[in-house]
Amino acid sequence: MFLDIARSSKKAPSDPGEHYLATDILSRDIRAYTAALMKEDLPYEQLDLIASLIEEADFTAALTESMHQVARRVRREKFSNPAQAIVDVALNKLDTSLREILPTYGISSPQMPAGHVNLPGVEELRARTLALGPNAGAAERGTILALLGSIERAEILIHRIDAERRSVNRQSVLARASARKETRASPMGDPGLVPAE
Repeated sequence: MFLDIARSSKKAPSDPGEHYLATDILSRDIRAYTAALMKEDLPYEQLDLIASLIEEADFTAALTESMHQVARRVRREKFSNPAQAIVDVALNKLDTSLREILPTYGISSPQMPAGHVNLPGVEELRARTLALGPNAGAAERGTILALLGSIERAEILIHRIDAERRSVNRQSVLARASARKETRASPMGDPGLVPAE
């Protein structure tokens, strides 16, 4: 949504602050919920999973802040055509990075040949910004440099969220917890005590 705001999409709210407030409330609710899951009688693997979820929620809140900064900076500045070209590439780079952690809803991304999409790194975009010289004003160059800093932070957080998700085999922990719950629900595990269907 923040990228849509930065790109002035008609389906996005015009004010990044409004969306940020909504995500901040959601983030606080998620943190409160995950913290409430901590029960002392849980097995270690479940506590480890909850700790991982809490850390992911914290990294996601920080990512939200960086995404808000990106949208806010782009919306505040009027860019010349050469500067806007750099901003567009930077937003596309961030969009591509976000795909690492966004849900796929079971739809796999098409496999592209290596090198099909070659987005420049932040350092190259910084160099392009500095090379704009008189083709862009000092304010818009400063905005792009700050924007690139926010994008760099966002990408670090994206990689950290992805790593946190991989740090615990979440599906395995949930499957074992579900199996333990079913075993406890079955009277003494004796098939003779289970009601006939």
